[in-house]
Amino acid sequence: IEIDEDTFYILQLILDDPETPLQNLRVYFTSDNQTLLPPSSFRYQVDGDNASVMITPAPDQYGQALVTISVSDGYLSDQKTLEVIVHPTPDDPRLENIPDPIVIDEDSRFDQQVRIYDPDVPGGPVQVKISVSGAIFGCQPDADCPAVRLDPSGEYRRLVIEPVENMSGTG
Repeated sequence: IEIDEDTFYILQLILDDPETPLQNLRVYFTSDNQTLLPPSSFRYQVDGDNASVMITPAPDQYGQALVTISVSDGYLSDQKTLEVIVHPTPDDPRLENIPDPIVIDEDSRFDQQVRIYDPDVPGGPVQVKISVSGAIFGCQPDADCPAVRLDPSGEYRRLVIEPVENMSGTG
């Protein structure tokens, strides 16, 4: 089975036991790569005479895993192993832990740790361009604005916003 990262695959299962109705069979799924396919990745479903499993890799994960499907009627069991290959897809960089909106009391500053990362390049550099508008920052359009900055570099940074003293408004 080959699927793309951040998608799912529905595998139709052919389960046949002359003595046991399909809905009474116990079906288990295990993966040799729990990072890629943890137990929550498998959603088994029976609809009438049809059985299927929806396979959903963990978010932002790719690679390969061997998945073993085991079936039991309570007395006898059988199993099959198949390979699942999850292909990477480009992900947008992520910016986390920023409230919306940001509210700052007059003559105060906003200072909060934020996370900036690219799931495709763990620990890799992410370039950030900050654009600001509004007189409350005291900056020219399209120019660097020290009143709004990220300190220092890396995945975890501090977002600092320091409006001009005795100024109120939006920006």
